Amino acid sequence: MTKECTKCKLAKNHSEFYFRHERGNYFSICKRCQRLQQISRTYNVDLESAEKLLNIDKCSICETYVEGQIQHVDHCHKTGKVRGILCNNCNRGIGYFNEDIERIKQSIKYLNKHNVE
Repeated sequence: MTKECTKCKLAKNHSEFYFRHERGNYFSICKRCQRLQQISRTYNVDLESAEKLLNIDKCSICETYVEGQIQHVDHCHKTGKVRGILCNNCNRGIGYFNEDIERIKQSIKYLNKHNVE
């Protein structure tokens, strides 16, 4: 069975819509359109920019494919500016280092010093 998204006006499978258990029906806006709206609102970008972000299929750091995975919108926590799309591991890595470039450089030195071949 298909359902038309009220935002993009495309007929899509029910699996493309979130199910509302409390009401026993599906949302009228598809998952992709909801994600676009969420990115647009959260990161203060227009829908066209949000669409471009969702079309990125590789992590901006390690270049592994993120298609079909949760894509993390990377942004500067000081300025709010969006930098790109990251895979889960790279997003967590930057987060654990608190975006501190000096700590990341020190980690690289440490790894180079203790690299066992």
